Amino acid sequence: MKVLIATILLVITIICAGIMGQRYLTTTREELYDALAEVEAALLSDDWALSEARVRKLQDSWNRIHHKWALLISQTETERLELAIVRLASRVKTREKGEALTEIAVGRSLLHATIEKELLSLLNLL
Repeated sequence: MKVLIATILLVITIICAGIMGQRYLTTTREELYDALAEVEAALLSDDWALSEARVRKLQDSWNRIHHKWALLISQTETERLELAIVRLASRVKTREKGEALTEIAVGRSLLHATIEKELLSLLNLL
């Protein structure tokens, strides 16, 4: 009986941790999407000072988030996203608008693909 109770508690703990992890991924993905949108808006208005400030904000968000993401998703995926953010910062610093906008698109695509691949869904279970 003790083994059954311990097993049930373990399963409940794993399920709760999984749900909390998925909520964290979803919430932080939206935060990163919003930060990318802010950078894009600043770029489209040709405000380079604001663009640099928004990129710093994006980098700060990423630095706060990526350690926890590394526990929840593939390290390869987090590295690819980090490289896109670094390239975006470099493009903004050198005022390459077209390339910066491309990196924003890459970042969005990586965020979408990474999270959709990791979130629990019926398609992922089949």
